[in-house]
Amino acid sequence: MKNKMKKQPLSIPFDSDGNLLNYILPSMDDVTWRENFEFSTIMTYCGFSRGRSSILFHFTDTQGKKYLMFVSDFDDLLNRKGLEGKTINETFTFCKKGDNYGVKLANSQGEI
Repeated sequence: MKNKMKKQPLSIPFDSDGNLLNYILPSMDDVTWRENFEFSTIMTYCGFSRGRSSILFHFTDTQGKKYLMFVSDFDDLLNRKGLEGKTINETFTFCKKGDNYGVKLANSQGEI
């Protein structure tokens, strides 16, 4: 029988203002790591950006905190919940894809 390794909880990086950090560089020294959690808030869509191999959707919550969402998680959000204008009032959590971190609907399909 194989020994199953216990999955470690996902740690999420935030800047000193409490904004989600999408990517961590070795030179960054004011990163706060928190264990993954769920939170309910109203998020407002603010736009998108393109990276080398990704598209990220930008959101802010009611306290002005900034979050990024991967295109696959944005697709899940639209298909499962939709947007009311540019906003959504839901429960969210965080995810990691490759070396990048993002926000997604809680209980989404895919990675946590």
